[in-house]
Amino acid sequence: MKNAERTSRVQVKTLFLLFIFGDFLTPKLRSRIRSAIRKIWWMYSSDRKEALKRCKLARGFGWQCEKCKTATKKPEVDHIEPVGSGSWDGIIERMFCSADKLQVLCRECHKGKK
Repeated sequence: MKNAERTSRVQVKTLFLLFIFGDFLTPKLRSRIRSAIRKIWWMYSSDRKEALKRCKLARGFGWQCEKCKTATKKPEVDHIEPVGSGSWDGIIERMFCSADKLQVLCRECHKGKK
């Protein structure tokens, strides 16, 4: 495991423990912690980068949406299985999933999924 990814997992576990045992936290603070976990994933996930490589088009034309097959300059990496539902152990497990459980979508397809 790479150092950056190991560091990010430690940070996520720390935030996760704070989130679980922080019953005194306000909903706003809980939301901020959840956002911090997502940002760590976005910055350090090698699987996210691998999913983007899978859809990269030649000669700088951007990425290809895996759903509608159109080219996009601003791809959105999406978890195929929703992250935010179920047990907290499951949330972390689904957040840091392998590249085959991620899909690269254009903005329109990603918005249509929600």
